[in-house]
This record gives sequence, structure tokens and C-alpha cells, in this order.
Amino acid sequence: MNAKEINRAIDEAARLFAGEASPPWRRVTAFYSAPLLYGFCSWVMEQAHKKGLKRLYFLARDGYAMHKLCRMIAGKRAYDIKCSYLYASRLAWRVPGYHLIGDEAYEMIFMRAYRLTLRGIFQRFQASEDECVQCARLAGASPEMLDRPMAVHELERVKDVLSGNPQFRSLVEEKSKAAYGPAISYLRQEGLLDGDPVAVVDTGWTGSIQRSLRQLLRSAGGNGGISGFYFGLYQEPKDPADGDYMAWYFSRRSPVHDRILFNNNVLESMCAAPHPMTCGYREQHSSIIPIWKNTAGNAQGSSRAESQCRLMLEVGEALEGQVPAGDGAVLLQCLKRRMKKLCVHPSADEARAFSECLFCDDASESYLTPLVKDISQEEARAYFVPRRLLNRNRKRVKKRADLFWPYGCFAVSNIRWKAWYRFNVYLWDVAWSFRK
Repeated sequence: MNAKEINRAIDEAARLFAGEASPPWRRVTAFYSAPLLYGFCSWVMEQAHKKGLKRLYFLARDGYAMHKLCRMIAGKRAYDIKCSYLYASRLAWRVPGYHLIGDEAYEMIFMRAYRLTLRGIFQRFQASEDECVQCARLAGASPEMLDRPMAVHELERVKDVLSGNPQFRSLVEEKSKAAYGPAISYLRQEGLLDGDPVAVVDTGWTGSIQRSLRQLLRSAGGNGGISGFYFGLYQEPKDPADGDYMAWYFSRRSPVHDRILFNNNVLESMCAAPHPMTCGYREQHSSIIPIWKNTAGNAQGSSRAESQCRLMLEVGEALEGQVPAGDGAVLLQCLKRRMKKLCVHPSADEARAFSECLFCDDASESYLTPLVKDISQEEARAYFVPRRLLNRNRKRVKKRADLFWPYGCFAVSNIRWKAWYRFNVYLWDVAWSFRK
């Protein structure tokens, strides 16, 4: 099929399940999310089949819809590949490994983020409330400062003070060792220590979760290789020992526009799962089960995620019957054009479809903020390139946190000069992409 035929097939499949009268979230799911994830999952299954893999592990939570789509594809194509869903997170796999990796642990604990607070830093090793207070005092701060936003230079000072503090390091090691046993038991229960090659599927970005998994498996005697199928990778793998990394939509070597005209936060919202984040593991009735982060009051989000996943599966099934697997390269180019339109030039309705999505970029999920929100003219001016350069050179806390999707926020806001602000975001992203 050529690009025109594939686009027609996507539109026809989407209209079957989301007509003009459908709410914006259904239309975005049908016309953007479902075709995109179907394309990725089709590639994953084709690659796994060619490599002779017998099992794929889909990592929570981004892998929830992918898992269901790949199971459908495996059945339709009669692939002998078992698709398993693995309860995981950066936090659930980093904490058990901290005591194994020396100073690398403190690089992760004191990593930069969109929003920095002392509490958020300490929750990266699952410190309790009393332990957060204790750590704050070790850093020379009062308990009242736990939730105060921090500037980057303050983070560096706290890192210098605490990473060399024996009491702090002892606490991190204690928390890590307590989490290690249940984590290894869960991985063994799910078959990752059987000696067979391990293949994981996830959204990607830095590949750090595969590194954490390799460190845990190696410490427990695992000697099978690891490979990862990722939607996209912004960075090159840190160490060849971490295994093979395969990226679909973009990698560090892809054309710069594939990376900067895409928003990974939008994709993660598309991949929402109906269950909370996995924080760790515990034993229950002779089985190891996930410990979930307490997210009381998120029933509406869970229901929406279930409905979104069902719709993706319906559209995916329709596309599986129309788009030949051999046309994956043409399909990818069609999907890139769609995503560039959504990520950079969304309509107000398309952007509002994400207004209920709460997002956090931190491994601890210590805060949640809307992906899309109405902003003021002054907030938009903060994205003027000269202002951003000036603010980067000032050692002070930002008045406002960065937006997770500036283009989407511009689209829903009653502000002037939207095209000008979009252009400034684009210029900044181009310049920044060459510095990474």
C-alpha cells in the first residue's frame, strides 16, 4: 500500500468507532493514538518473530495497551510468541539496585526534574515521612522546607552534602536492601531468571529501566541476554553490557525533526493504564504481587484508561485486517506526519482531549500536574527565547514550572501571538537537541 491508501485505511477505521459527534478524547484516540500504537506493536511483533523470540515482557504502565494490541496481532498472524505484562517502574527497579551500583545510585537520586523539592528527592528511595525530616536536617534544611521548590544550584549543594554523608548513605542502602528480596522474587516468579533471553517492550526515552533490570538480574545469577523494543530513544545506551536496544519512531541518530516535533509526554498519556504506579513488591498467599502507589480518587482516570484501551484494540483490529505487515515503513512515515500535526499544531479540541491527563516526569511520582492547562499571556512569554536564556543564567527558583506540552497549552489558551510562541519553542528545541 502507498501512503495515500494507508491514510485512507486509518481514517476509515477511526470513523467506524469515533464519528463526528464523538467526544474529543475518542476522536484523538481513534485517529492518532490507536494507529500510532498499532504501528509500533506491528513492528515489535514482526521484529520478535524474525528474531525467533518466544516471549515478550510489556512493562507497566506504558505497556498496558501495547500488551493487548500485541496479543491480538500474535493471534491474527499465528505467531508463537507469549506476551506477558510485567508490573514495573523506574522506582520499583531502581531502589532494589541502589546498594549494588555505588555512586551511580546517587546520580539517580539527585537527578534533575521539571519540579524539584527535597521531599521528591527523598521519595526516590522511598523514604518515610520521618526519614524525609531526618534527611532534610542532614542537608541543613528544616522540615518546613521539604516541599519548597528548589533551583538547580540548590540541588547540587544538597547532593554534595548528602552523597558523602555516612548516615544518609546508610539509610539509602538499608531501604535498597529491604526492597531487593521481593523484587528478585517477583522477577523469578515471572520467569526472567529462567536462563532464557529476556525481551522487554516499553516507550523508552533513555533506556535506564533496561539497565536497572540488567543490574538486578545479573546480581541474582541471571545470565540470559536482554533486548528492548522501544518506541523511541533520546540517548544512546549507557553500557553495551545492558543488552540490545531497538527503537522504532526515533533514536539519537534519527533526523532532529523526528525528535523535536514529537512530545513524549503526549505519548505517555496515550498509554495510560487503569492501575496505579508500581512502587515495589510484597508476598501474598505464596505469590509476589505489586505494591501500588496510593492514588485515591482516580477512579475517573482508570475508567477513561480502560475505555481508551478498548477503543485502541478495536481500531487496531480493523487496521490489522487492512495494512500488510510488509508496509511498516510506509505506515511509520504516515504516522509521523500525523503525530507532528498533533504534537505541534493541535486544534483546541485535540489539545483539550488531554486536559484530564495528570502527569509527572519524576520516577517517584511525587506530584501530578495536568498535561494541558489554560495559561496566561505572561506564562506564554516565558517561552520567548531571550527570556529563557536569561532565566537559565540566573541562580534562582523558577516562578513557574515548565509546561509538559507547551504547544497544547497554547492551543487551549486565550492568548495572542500563538504562532510566535510556537516558533520560539521550536527554536529552543532545535538548539537544545544539539547540546544533548
